[in-house]
Amino acid sequence: SRPLDIVADRLVQAAALQLADEHWYWYARVHHILLDGFGASNFLNRTAQLYTAAVTGTEAPAGKATDLRTLYDSEIAYRESTRFESDKAHWAQRVAGLEEGSSLTGRSAPPSPVNDITSAALSPAQDALLDAAITRHDTTSAPLLIAGFAAYLAQITGTEDVILSLPVTGRTTAVMRRSGGVTSNIVPLRLRVGHDTTVAELLRAVTTEVSGALRHQRYRHEDVRRDSAGYGMVATEFFGP
Repeated sequence: SRPLDIVADRLVQAAALQLADEHWYWYARVHHILLDGFGASNFLNRTAQLYTAAVTGTEAPAGKATDLRTLYDSEIAYRESTRFESDKAHWAQRVAGLEEGSSLTGRSAPPSPVNDITSAALSPAQDALLDAAITRHDTTSAPLLIAGFAAYLAQITGTEDVILSLPVTGRTTAVMRRSGGVTSNIVPLRLRVGHDTTVAELLRAVTTEVSGALRHQRYRHEDVRRDSAGYGMVATEFFGP
């Protein structure tokens, strides 16, 4: 939880901790400025490949990740492309007329090195209800949960215009999906939830909005905010399927 100086401190650090002859722990820490969650998964998978090859005495498969310079050059090329302009127009249309975001608190939390996470497992009865709803509406858990929270937020805040934050990988090419770096992004998911909106209608809207968001996911959240003069976004985040 100790903040790092990204100029003076090591941003990547690892150690092998031996507890017994055949009992080891591997510790690795990489600053978020270098790896996002998807990049960290790639890092761990590649480490496992190399470790397995070393233990079995076999040759490790060739690495398929690209370097950070290539990722950087790709980002610059994207920002100078017609795709960038198309994505910009899409998000400008989606947040047009939105004065502020949806929030349960009306304020932003201060930065903290440690997140406060509260979680609970669904009971067997609740799990069965979720599965039944998924089957009944011919959908998956993610759209159903997004729709459920959007409906809850609309009821609690008394608004029909709900906006959620949708975390996305921002990795739109095969090379990006094989590499490290930080490309993750958060895009707005705007939904109308009226008193006359049915569950089926809301689920269709969620599916449509998520599909559009994924097609334009590379356009940066900070650019959307800058373009729209700082629209607000609810702090709650949903991870797609």
